[in-house]
Amino acid sequence: MGPIRKILFERGIPSHLAGVDTSPDVFFDITGSSVAFTGIFRAKGNEAGMVYIINAQDCYGPYGNMAINRNRLFTAITRSKAWVRVLGIGSQMAGLQAEFLKVRENNFNLHFQYPTESQRKHLNIVNRERSEDDRRRVSQKRGELDQLLEDLEAGRVLPEELGVEQLKRLSKFGEGRND
Repeated sequence: MGPIRKILFERGIPSHLAGVDTSPDVFFDITGSSVAFTGIFRAKGNEAGMVYIINAQDCYGPYGNMAINRNRLFTAITRSKAWVRVLGIGSQMAGLQAEFLKVRENNFNLHFQYPTESQRKHLNIVNRERSEDDRRRVSQKRGELDQLLEDLEAGRVLPEELGVEQLKRLSKFGEGRND
């Protein structure tokens, strides 16, 4: 929010962080001249005529928890009484915009295939919320696994060198998956 508040300040437009610069309950100043910045959870129960949603690009793409980010976007949209501006940058925002245009072309009707029970179990695992440390550890382990697979494929490491038990344990993770 800092860069946006700086731009407003440079243009002589006052702003405040609800619950930081003001009391937690102050979203609108008495004069109505200050732009309120807040997160969706602090804004619960408060609506405004115009809502600007920033960093919407985080709601599209393979990183982070897509379900949680999408829910936050939807919740932020519902905080508006009239107009909403959804702002983001980069190719992920372009993807989100293309998705919106497709929904609009379809008269705002959403069509989707409901996942099977086994797909839902997988989705719940994939989309669970992870801490930053967990995400870093998974990324590191993925890299290590990629390196091991490359070494196996190149013959720098032989399957026999890993041991029968390790190979059995590894193979059970791919069983029953069609992806």
